[in-house]
Amino acid sequence: MNEKLRNASTDVKRNTKTPIWYWSGLAIITLLIAFAIYSAKEHDKDVENYILNPAKGDVIEFKNKESGYYSTLRIESLSKDSIYVIQNNYETDKISGISDIDKDKNYTTETYSLGKDEIQSLFDEGIFYDINR
Repeated sequence: MNEKLRNASTDVKRNTKTPIWYWSGLAIITLLIAFAIYSAKEHDKDVENYILNPAKGDVIEFKNKESGYYSTLRIESLSKDSIYVIQNNYETDKISGISDIDKDKNYTTETYSLGKDEIQSLFDEGIFYDINR
């Protein structure tokens, strides 16, 4: 490159700035990741609250240790120290499949009883892993 062309190139580089909008994609991705982290932490707080204060209609997600499949329990009623649940008739091999089987028609009519303290211990053991209201 000759001297005149090199000087012109240097002037262009010096006077040209990267537009701000070039970084907008990175900013959007950063905001999405921050929102996802915030939402996950809020859901974890909600789960802790739902364990301590269960309500009729809450859906408990669990992993069957024997089969390795996932399913749900729905809380039907509560008493002072017990929770009465009905079980989903279906299981799925993936956590992501829970939403596919969580339908009213898939639940049994037979009610099972669990102690409120038993719910906490099942979460601590990792058998129950999520509760949704």
